[in-house]
Amino acid sequence: MAPVFKLRYEAAMFAIAYARWSSMEQTKGSTLARQLAATSEHIAAMGWQTMREPLVDRGRSAYTGE
Repeated sequence: MAPVFKLRYEAAMFAIAYARWSSMEQTKGSTLARQLAATSEHIAAMGWQTMREPLVDRGRSAYTGE
């Protein structure tokens, strides 16, 4: 009987870090650094690969419009 070879293929999972905040007051603090650190830790813990540079949304508040 011929040997049986099993091929195992695992698809890589990719992620893009995303950081967002709504107030200009948050821009002065460490919001961006904290969000990116937490996101990077999560991506690594899940065994995913970072696909590109983080997306940073210095958004306006939907509540105040500022």
